[in-house]
Amino acid sequence: MKKIFFALIAMSALFVLYACGGSGGSSSSGSVLRTYTISGMVMSGPSGFPGVTVNLTGGKTASTTTDASGNYSFTVANGSYTVTPVKTKYTFTSTSRTVTINNADSMGNDFDATAVSGTYTLSGTVSLSGGGSLQGVTITLSGNNSGTAATDVSGIYSFTVANGSYTVTPILPGYSFSPTSITVTVADTDSTGNNLTASSNGSFSISGTITNANPAGSSDISVCAYDIVMQGNAGCTTISSGGGAYTLTGLPGGDYRIDATQDLNSNGMMEIGETYGKYASLVTVSNSDVLGIDFAVTPVYGMYGTITNNNPATGPIVVCAYDATTLFGNCTWADGGTGMYVIPVIDGNYTISAWQDANSNFQPDSGEPYGDYTTSPPTPAVVTVSGSNVVGIDITIQ
Repeated sequence: MKKIFFALIAMSALFVLYACGGSGGSSSSGSVLRTYTISGMVMSGPSGFPGVTVNLTGGKTASTTTDASGNYSFTVANGSYTVTPVKTKYTFTSTSRTVTINNADSMGNDFDATAVSGTYTLSGTVSLSGGGSLQGVTITLSGNNSGTAATDVSGIYSFTVANGSYTVTPILPGYSFSPTSITVTVADTDSTGNNLTASSNGSFSISGTITNANPAGSSDISVCAYDIVMQGNAGCTTISSGGGAYTLTGLPGGDYRIDATQDLNSNGMMEIGETYGKYASLVTVSNSDVLGIDFAVTPVYGMYGTITNNNPATGPIVVCAYDATTLFGNCTWADGGTGMYVIPVIDGNYTISAWQDANSNFQPDSGEPYGDYTTSPPTPAVVTVSGSNVVGIDITIQ
């Protein structure tokens, strides 16, 4: 009787164990997906490398960043995965790792990072002490690499360098700089913010941009400042034939006319077939640099005609064309025998006048033979030049 009783108790215990999901079976309705860890470290030399992006693909897609010690980790389920580190200007050994998770964590998925030499940027800005940026400053680089660069219209300069130590030195006539040079160490990263401040040494600059939509050739464009008060050329600079930024430096206070010429034969004259442009108003320099003097150069055409002199006097005949809107003007001399002339001009609307300059002062005076081009006397006619030469602009002076 006792044996039967204990047998019943044992059977009852087995039944309870089975029903409760013991070792004798499982309950699918209560199962939980097991997760595991993929982890590792990114090294740069002997130290952990923080800030490296590590991407996970395969059974799960994710991304993380190495911590201050270079460690990373992902939480995953069983499956196959690929781990790939990424950081600009670095290569890795290996480039990626394939990891299979099978009911266990996977640790030690490490990478070594190596900086790619010669792909870093050393840059900065040159600013004026009174505000604004200074273009056209020559920046000399010396050290592990050497070279020169010029600041752009925003005052920015830039070099591509390898790891190493460098000295950056600014140069521009008429200016002093603070500091006079900068020592820069490039170590596996870009070096930005190497900024300098420029102060004028009693002279100033005029800068802007020249646009040339129709280059006449490969010759450089010469940009010049003409001092209206001193009646002389105050300085010139050259830019490429396609146009671009310019800076005229070393200018004292005063009023300047700024013009630009693509002088194909380098004779210092504006001629038909070349390009020319002029800023539409005088530029006043007064104790500071002047920015934004932008204008275009356009093709030079010819205005042709003949001067008839009904009251000849002594002296050459001067012929001038003037556009009151753009303030562009140009003059020439008529042939002493035939009276024929040609004036190089750009697109515009011109009044044309001629006189016999008896006293050679290059302006019409009382008593000198004079006349305007007109089609309905006595009102001077306007001659429009637009994309081509103009002929038959004949004038009678008396």
